Amino acid sequence: MGTKTAINRIDLGYTRIAGWNLFDEITKEFQETTPKEVKDLINHGQVNGLKLNNGLIELDIEGFNMRNILVKSAVGKFRPLYPTTSMVNCMYAVVRVIETDTGRQYEIISNKCARVKVTSEHLKIIMEIGYVAGVKMGTNGEIEICEGVSIEDKRSSKELSQNIVHIEVKETERSLHDIHIEQEQDSSVEADEKAVEKSAESVDDETINPVEQDANGSDIVFDSLEASEVNDDNNITSDDTSINIDNAEGNNGENPSQEQVEDNKKTATRKTRKK
Repeated sequence: MGTKTAINRIDLGYTRIAGWNLFDEITKEFQETTPKEVKDLINHGQVNGLKLNNGLIELDIEGFNMRNILVKSAVGKFRPLYPTTSMVNCMYAVVRVIETDTGRQYEIISNKCARVKVTSEHLKIIMEIGYVAGVKMGTNGEIEICEGVSIEDKRSSKELSQNIVHIEVKETERSLHDIHIEQEQDSSVEADEKAVEKSAESVDDETINPVEQDANGSDIVFDSLEASEVNDDNNITSDDTSINIDNAEGNNGENPSQEQVEDNKKTATRKTRKK
């Protein structure tokens, strides 16, 4: 059930309270309600502008800014509940705030069962010369909405769609930026992994193919040498010829002449035949 807003009190003459006139925001009707019904609605929090104080109905000044109200005592006759110097014979209450593409509008009702929409500028003028419940004037001149007033957004879907698209573009740009950062991090990690693998392969190659240095500092790879055999006569034998070590040493490290080489070959041949 929607909230109802009090707009005037109905009296029988000047002594007896007959009821209250309430505006229903659901049916858009002005309903005459007895004091007992009003109290039940107040207890359920369904009435704007009125409150209970020790079982008596009073105006809700703090919550809804209902500072005064007109009392209907006869047909077409109204008087203010509290004495006032205002010359305006109408009192108003804001029941709905509407957000539009051209600005904010306020739906107000009057004690004579009128219901109209006004702009912020018009509402400020009414607030200066009369009583308007449901809103307050702020310290900086802005209109403050009281609790209980409904707010409705009637801005076009085109404007909302533009806002949504703008937000989605921002989110997409942020996502692309994050993806770019992740790709740079992945590339850096991949480069480091390749460097580590290359370094590990270098270490494995050195372990499989060890090298040594001879007396002159040159590298000798063991797996590139062919195995030679040494016989009992201190000769180094290979697949083609045998060279006598004693004859090689007798040359005192000098290069043998052509004749010495021929003699060595003949000697090696004779020894091979004897064996």
